[in-house]
Amino acid sequence: MPLFSAASAASTAAPDLPSAATDGDGRGKAARPPLWLPSPYLVLGGLLWAVLSAAAWRTPLCCEAGLQAAIVERLRASLLHPAFPMTDLPAVASAHYSPYALLQGLTARATGLAGPSVVALAASVNLLLLLTGIGRLTRQLTPNRWVPVVALVPLALIHWADPARWSAPSTFAVAVTLHLWAWTGCAAVRAPRPGDPKPGRA
Repeated sequence: MPLFSAASAASTAAPDLPSAATDGDGRGKAARPPLWLPSPYLVLGGLLWAVLSAAAWRTPLCCEAGLQAAIVERLRASLLHPAFPMTDLPAVASAHYSPYALLQGLTARATGLAGPSVVALAASVNLLLLLTGIGRLTRQLTPNRWVPVVALVPLALIHWADPARWSAPSTFAVAVTLHLWAWTGCAAVRAPRPGDPKPGRA
């Protein structure tokens, strides 16, 4: 009799529910990947780029930026025989027509944009190159995520409300240099050092 009662109790017991560590099929649940959060530099740098780029398109051009726009207009009219940006005389051995200005002139001819629009576009592109170059280089130098943020303060103060600085060839040159330094640092880290075992050898 006790044996029958034990068997009846076992047969009428409720089925076991899946544990918290398994799913309905009895397989273990995969651990959730950690939530990705953007770095402070990505957030603040992106915000700075958006604000300064909008200012570049809305700020009236004058001085150096106006001269750059005039150079682009001359190159859009004629790449091989442009006139001086401030006169209608032929430009002979003019220092204004650099390879960077030629690139802007080609952009104007390809897109149909006017000189001021090309200068504003160059400002946005140069700022993007500069910000990404700072981020890449600082990642090679330190794992601290706040180090590149410090560079945003003088960058915002120096370049604020001055599209001529953003679209200037010097800004483009500095941005490209930062990317080259970052690439060099990455290549140096990956390069084998003397005494390291060669791949494929125990």
